[in-house]
Amino acid sequence: MINLDRGACRETESAVFFPADDGHEDRAKDICARCEVRLDCLALALRTPNLDGKWGGLSARERARFFVDGPVTQRNAH
Repeated sequence: MINLDRGACRETESAVFFPADDGHEDRAKDICARCEVRLDCLALALRTPNLDGKWGGLSARERARFFVDGPVTQRNAH
């Protein structure tokens, strides 16, 4: 079971992760980079393709690559 209660984002205003523009992208990514549950958060977002905002350090657009290109394998990794 995923427990995001320990997420570094819990102490940050939600607008950082759900911005109207890309103005907070670097700040959100910095917070996610030091988060102890980042991989769990990203796994949740990858299983839920319609989530908006930054999850696990990736934007909705960045996560969409996983759904378009399929799973990353040794052969197709960039």
